[in-house]
Amino acid sequence: MAQKTVLPEVKVRGQYNANPMQLQELSMDILVMGQTAVTTMEMTFYNPNDRVMEGEFEFPLSNGQEVSRFALDIDGKLREGVVVDKALGRQAFEDIARRNVDPGLLEKTEGNNFRARVYPMPAQGVRRILIAFEQELSQKDGRDFYFLPIASGVKLKHFKLRTEVVSRLVKADIENTLQLDFGQSRNSYISEVKKDNYTLDKNIGLTFPKIDKPQLLTASKGTDSYLYGNIALEKQSLREKEKPKSIGILWDISSSSQKRDFAKEFALLDAYFKEIKEVKVALTTFHIRSSAAIPFKVENGNWQELRQYLEKLVYDGATDPQAMLFPQESDEYFLFSDGIFNFRDKNFDFTRLIGQLHAPVNVVSSQLVANLDKLQYLSGATGGSFINLNTQEVSEAVKALQYQAFQVLDYKVKKGNVVNLYPQKGTLVGENFTFSGYLNSEDATLVVSLGYPNKVIVEKELTFSKNTAASDEEFALLRRVWAEKKIAQLRREGAESKEIDAIGRRYGIVTEGNSLIVLETAEDYVRYQIT
Repeated sequence: MAQKTVLPEVKVRGQYNANPMQLQELSMDILVMGQTAVTTMEMTFYNPNDRVMEGEFEFPLSNGQEVSRFALDIDGKLREGVVVDKALGRQAFEDIARRNVDPGLLEKTEGNNFRARVYPMPAQGVRRILIAFEQELSQKDGRDFYFLPIASGVKLKHFKLRTEVVSRLVKADIENTLQLDFGQSRNSYISEVKKDNYTLDKNIGLTFPKIDKPQLLTASKGTDSYLYGNIALEKQSLREKEKPKSIGILWDISSSSQKRDFAKEFALLDAYFKEIKEVKVALTTFHIRSSAAIPFKVENGNWQELRQYLEKLVYDGATDPQAMLFPQESDEYFLFSDGIFNFRDKNFDFTRLIGQLHAPVNVVSSQLVANLDKLQYLSGATGGSFINLNTQEVSEAVKALQYQAFQVLDYKVKKGNVVNLYPQKGTLVGENFTFSGYLNSEDATLVVSLGYPNKVIVEKELTFSKNTAASDEEFALLRRVWAEKKIAQLRREGAESKEIDAIGRRYGIVTEGNSLIVLETAEDYVRYQIT
């Protein structure tokens, strides 16, 4: 799978003639539980300059990846960051920075991009940085798939990789990835790799055989108990969409869209048009204003006239969400955009827009830095598909566009006490459906119904039992997964950011209104009332 590397880097701030910071050591840990993978990267950066430097740590994440940890070395030991209100974090950061002591402040910038200042970078010395993120496994050739693109050609003094997969079989993917050998240890499969003077020229890819029965996990600590379920859906049970007779394409031509992967987007359109063969297309382009709809006709899969027009487009200016023009009388819409709206109304109310649409919006994203939450909300709320070409193969994306997605129809508690289940009714689900909730009894039986409105296609009766023997790591992960699913639900519903940010602070999740901060002294934490 061709993809840009997501290896974090530290850039020199304010010095244009300085030598760049060098990544010398990389220690990675990958933990897979159920459908969730946690990736932890501990990095040692070297400052080759003969004076102290200020660095800027940059880390772009892809769709569905959430930062779960950030730590900096202080006095030789890693100190964990804590989630704070973004305004409070900036106030503390600026106040402390005036004392010539820089704390670490990790903020979410445009899209799913993260940035932090790192000071001091000692002259001809090193600093350690740790970052961890979570994601759900994607799909490749009908199997669950984990992929981390880190093949950057960087030469490392030391490289370590530990991979643990709980309760399911795994093997290394063979396409341009590290070859990993797994051995079984209790309920897990574990692989460990250590290399010195190693050139990082391979990505990390893991494939998992399709699960033939639901995966059910629980973890309990004290009075809190969380459950997690994963159900694989059979492709033959999905409903193929009726081929559209007309589609409206909205094409973002703002300057930030120049970084989109047009080769992948064109490959997707090419494969899609070959499948549906005959369709009328109404194209509108937009940035701070929109163009009038331009008609095209695709015959026998041939869309060369449209392609040639798209290839000649010029990208410039900011993006106004109000400039999106959805051509009338279209059976479906396709939106190609990074979703970064930086002109006029940055907090555009998508709920109002969705209420005016009478056809599904299929959203296509192809760049790492993108406002994925808003784009997913738009596609999900209209019954469209969300296509992320950074993580999906073109063939899988075309299938997603051809089939109507299942919905969550109902949860019924047959026995015991289960509450606060997410995602909620009406949520669109893909080939793997994962859900989470509170387990308030020793045992519980839950009936989950999936399908189309007023038509149940899949119904599963699942029994959960409390697991007080779960490790702290397992409990923390299931707790965070539950919170992430609640946040995703609130975003789909267009909830106020204050409500989302409050959950993020309680469960340690970085949202648009939160940051992760590392302070040097205990007195600073007390002064700013940061727990």
